[in-house]
Amino acid sequence: MPAGKVILYSFGAMAIWPLLGLILSYRWFDHPSEAVLLLGGVTIIFMIPIQLLIELSNQTYSISIVLLWLMVWLIPLTRMLKAPKNLSTQRSILFKLTLFSLGQSVLGFLMILGKGV
Repeated sequence: MPAGKVILYSFGAMAIWPLLGLILSYRWFDHPSEAVLLLGGVTIIFMIPIQLLIELSNQTYSISIVLLWLMVWLIPLTRMLKAPKNLSTQRSILFKLTLFSLGQSVLGFLMILGKGV
C-alpha cells in the first residue's frame, strides 16, 4: 500500500469514532471543550494522577489529551510505514487502531453522559 493511503487509512481508522461520537453527543455538552473527552477516554485515566499532583488548566489538559491521541496515531503509523509491505500486518494494525479509538470514544461518551448524573 502506498504511504499516502496508509496515512489516510490510519487517520480514518482513528478519527471515525470520535467524529461519530461528536455527532451523537453534542447536545449534551455544557462547554465545547468537552468534545476532547471523545479523543481521550482511556488516556484520561492515566492523566488523573498527573492532575492530582500538578494543577492543570482546562486548556492544558485538553492539549495534552489531543497530543496523546496524536501519539497513539503516529506510533503505529510509523510501524506501518517502516514494516515490510505485508498487507495482513497493516490491516491488523488498522484494526487495532480503530478498536482503541472506539474504546476511547465510548468511554468519553460515557463520561459526557455520566456528568449529568
